[in-house]
Amino acid sequence: MTTSVSLPDNICALLVNDVPSRCAVLRELLNKVGVSDIRQATTRSEVLRELNDAPIDIILLASACSFDAIQMAREIRASNTRPYVPIILIVDEVDGPQALSARDSGVTDFLPRPFTLLGMTQCLANTVVGNRARQPASPPISTKPTLAKSAKAA
Repeated sequence: MTTSVSLPDNICALLVNDVPSRCAVLRELLNKVGVSDIRQATTRSEVLRELNDAPIDIILLASACSFDAIQMAREIRASNTRPYVPIILIVDEVDGPQALSARDSGVTDFLPRPFTLLGMTQCLANTVVGNRARQPASPPISTKPTLAKSAKAA
């Protein structure tokens, strides 16, 4: 029995890792599952620039960067450009104080190493599809009474 997981079309992913060989492996895996718009950042400033320049759907953030990945998640959440973009933190373990701190910092999900192609695809699909389902189709409707309603009540 084969389990098939499909991703939505036109996903733009941002890989955040300062180890070129790991980025190359992740890029190859993303290509295999149909993600072709893949951006890469190795520094904090590059991450924030990519968020400004591209319609990023998901961020894959390595916990083993030379900079603090959890602090980077906080900066993304505090940014005015894309504060709700899902962040998947690639980690060695998903338990413990780092995981709790990551959740508190706005990390959406974890992808524990080592991972399989299917595991990565499921994580991406759950995160991207879930995030798109939570995005409002139109601006939220105000719950404040309008002037016309206030006049009728008076």
